Amino acid sequence: MARNAPSNGSDHDGRGRFTAGNKAGKGNPHHRRVAELRAKMLERVTPDDVSAVVEALVNKAKAGDTAAIKLLLDRVFGRIADHDAAAAEDRAERDALRRERERERVEREAGLNEAEAVIHEAEQRRMLELRASMAGVELPE
Repeated sequence: MARNAPSNGSDHDGRGRFTAGNKAGKGNPHHRRVAELRAKMLERVTPDDVSAVVEALVNKAKAGDTAAIKLLLDRVFGRIADHDAAAAEDRAERDALRRERERERVEREAGLNEAEAVIHEAEQRRMLELRASMAGVELPE
């Protein structure tokens, strides 16, 4: 069978892609409209417009607008934290510490539940002993 030939009469070729004429394989129905709008924007926006927008962004960042700072740095340097191995290692360490704290919390709660069960059992035994003494009955140890 050819690599791109339909497999077993299905609507997909050998690579899993839709074959020609498949109704489900028409793609994004809004693509043409989005392309038209993008083209209109590109016609309208000049290099001077872009410079003015960048200048406004830089001014906001300099004034302390944290959203502008983040956007500017992400656009200039890329998303460093997503690509930086040290940041990934730090995230992994924080995640490991978070999981360890959660495990310790669960263990503490389990210990508290055991302690609560022991206390409850002791209270039940005391109530039973009180009732037995009021009835003049002696309980076995």
